[in-house]
Amino acid sequence: MRLRVQDKIEAIRLRKLGYTYSEIRKVIPVSKSLLSGWFRGVQMTEEEVFLLDTEISKQVLIGRINASNTNHRRRLDRDKIVFESAQKSFELFKHDSFFILGISLYWAEGGKKVSCFQFINSDPEMLRMMIRWIEKYFNYPKECLKYHLFMHELYANENCENYWAQAVGVPRDLFQKTIYKPTAHTVKKNSEYKGCLRVSFGGVTELRTVLAWQKLLIEYYR
Repeated sequence: MRLRVQDKIEAIRLRKLGYTYSEIRKVIPVSKSLLSGWFRGVQMTEEEVFLLDTEISKQVLIGRINASNTNHRRRLDRDKIVFESAQKSFELFKHDSFFILGISLYWAEGGKKVSCFQFINSDPEMLRMMIRWIEKYFNYPKECLKYHLFMHELYANENCENYWAQAVGVPRDLFQKTIYKPTAHTVKKNSEYKGCLRVSFGGVTELRTVLAWQKLLIEYYR
């Protein structure tokens, strides 16, 4: 019992010096709930509260830095694995003109600062070509892709979703909610306008793969 009383006194002393629960438990191996009970009702001066808040803020910052460094290392490891895999597939397909065409199209029209593979265009033929390219080189069927239409509000009642569904050969219910872009125009200027269709799939791995192919393509022709 005497030892426990001494532990409590020491724990309170450390707490007033600004030590966090974790730091105190390294010196006094007791449960967090017991420490909480010991500190209940303990009066602290403004200086002691300031010291405690400062230490807690420091520990939070250290934790965030450590987490950031860990995530960065994991991202580098992941990117290395993806790039090595992309190198192998690039060597396999680099003489395939259709493979090169798809990389070039993504280089021109694909999303770069996004979290997955995203390709957007207003040309149905180009979209059909990109979808076939995805199916061939990513082995990803078009029924599993995500389709997202972007268009001006003026054309909201023209069933452009049905047009695009027929154009790319997929059911209408695969389309996500259409995004209508505001415009200052009140008169339709282009009767052929059907909006822009975005095709997306996968995640970071698929995006990193096509960006790696792009980099390898540049190096190959350089």
